[in-house]
Amino acid sequence: MGVDFSCLKEPPLSPNKCPGSSFTQGGPQLDNEIGEWYCPTCGVVFDTDEATEDEFFDDDEDEAFDNDEEFVAEGDRLIRQTPEEKARVDRYNALNSLSADLGPINLRLSMYMEANATMIIDSLRELELGGEPAFAGRILKPKVLAVALFMTKRRLDAETYRVLKVNQRTVDTMLRALTLLRPSADDSDPMSENIRFVGNTLNLPVGIITVVTEQYEEAGRPPNRETDWRTRAAAWVYLMTKDLGLGVTKSKLKSIGGVKKNAFDRAVESYESIMANRNKDDEGVELTDD
Repeated sequence: MGVDFSCLKEPPLSPNKCPGSSFTQGGPQLDNEIGEWYCPTCGVVFDTDEATEDEFFDDDEDEAFDNDEEFVAEGDRLIRQTPEEKARVDRYNALNSLSADLGPINLRLSMYMEANATMIIDSLRELELGGEPAFAGRILKPKVLAVALFMTKRRLDAETYRVLKVNQRTVDTMLRALTLLRPSADDSDPMSENIRFVGNTLNLPVGIITVVTEQYEEAGRPPNRETDWRTRAAAWVYLMTKDLGLGVTKSKLKSIGGVKKNAFDRAVESYESIMANRNKDDEGVELTDD
């Protein structure tokens, strides 16, 4: 093929319609016996020694794919995780591994851990982000197990620890720390704990977290239309800190683990409505001097 190519079919086909001149029309065929390329329509034999490789291809095909876009293989499209999301995934994986190993030994504990995985991870992250020394290590299984045992008020024997490949002394140290921090799990205030969790996740100063918690108590623990405690806490923290110049934004709060994105705005509106109504009631009271 080449610039001097002419079709031998009667009537001749134009080069763009000839199956032998372009692979888009089928391309030439190889005669294996004589080693020559020929057109399947008119039978013309092509002189491949003189033809260049580019002549067998339609330049328009290359142009169709040349759109200056960088190709990325499907396997290279990695899901980007925030550090907090990765931390939670790692802890969920540790919990699932523990639960699987516990199944044949302690089925009730294994089932509890699976059913309450989110609560266990939330409590663990609160301890870690709060800087509790006993939970500062990088090994995850002892920390997950300690929180689960504290919540269930269960204890394991030495053989179970050997099967789980978890250091019993490490877990015992964590359990003692939990007992000092939370003498009774039943006495814990969900809102206060969640405010601390949200504040620590945002790296707010301890003093600010304390003030925000006190403001909630001083407000009489106002109700909210949303029932989720983590979402309530995030909404309260937002309202109490948004004007303090601390960089607390709705997007940051919605990215915190356990905060329900769709419910967050409703929780904010609910608190705003309650506080606005209280202010109206206060304005309606006439103050008089005795």
